[in-house]
Amino acid sequence: MVEPPTLLGLTLLLPLLLPPWAPTRPWAREVVVLAPIELCGSLGDTVTLPCHLQPLEPEIQQVTLIRWKRLELLGDPSIVAEFHWQRGPSITESDRLQFVAARLGADLQDASLTISGLSPGDEANYTCEIHISMIQMGSASTWLRVLYAPQVSIALYDDTGQQGHRETSLTCDARSNPEPKSYNWSTTTGPLPPSAVPQGSRLLIQPTEESINTTFICRVSNDLGTGQAAMRVQLPGFPREPSHSHSAHRIGLWVSGIVLVAVLGALVYFWGRRQSRQDPHSAPDHQVVSYEAVQSESSTSQDPPTEDTRGQRDQPRDAGAGAGEVRI
Repeated sequence: MVEPPTLLGLTLLLPLLLPPWAPTRPWAREVVVLAPIELCGSLGDTVTLPCHLQPLEPEIQQVTLIRWKRLELLGDPSIVAEFHWQRGPSITESDRLQFVAARLGADLQDASLTISGLSPGDEANYTCEIHISMIQMGSASTWLRVLYAPQVSIALYDDTGQQGHRETSLTCDARSNPEPKSYNWSTTTGPLPPSAVPQGSRLLIQPTEESINTTFICRVSNDLGTGQAAMRVQLPGFPREPSHSHSAHRIGLWVSGIVLVAVLGALVYFWGRRQSRQDPHSAPDHQVVSYEAVQSESSTSQDPPTEDTRGQRDQPRDAGAGAGEVRI
């Protein structure tokens, strides 16, 4: 049965596992790494993240590994670059990131890293680690800020609600570092029309009876500069709903018109009745009046006429009712 190695045996084997320049008592030395706490860079530029090992005794100056980690506000740290004393560099984005002075065969005390073509996504916390051995390491962190003027875009929101009310607005989206200080709305022809109401980063376009065909401009400023974006808006005319006063006015006109027609009709009717009473025998010009003689019936054929009847027969007839028939 093989016995496990004793603590004394591990102590004797440790020098064989470490590089010849590694100290036999690493816990007796402190590795100090120097790096700035914060660093600023402009959008699109190249920035260098400095990182240096503080000089120590010559017997422990040999570096075995350089490692850079990146930590965003939300998320876990990720390794972006490494340099091994035997294998050389290992970089995730070799076209943008590179070591300044680390080379094979060098002492690797300068662990500085450059980042080119800065973008807003490069803003993060970067930690530089310098390893002297497998169990001895020092580190320092730098917060990299990427500063840039506002990058602006405009979004259109246009919707008609359930009650037919139309709501149209423009939203000015701006990304910048530092944060935007002001928003300014205008058009290509000058100031805003009365139907456009600015509300900070939002522009409310109220419904109008006239159509809208305007290019709106949003300008955003911060301490570094100004950015702008433009959008052309074409909206058809939208008739406004009549107010209560206009509705009441129209109703009043309708009622007045109905009353006036009724009064005129009544006057014409009574005037016609009055004319017909004043001249009952008159007839319109276009009507034809004809008369026919009607023979009166005798009382009986057997009774001879008496003198009274003969006298009455000789007398002229009364031109009254029953003397003739009028056909119209």
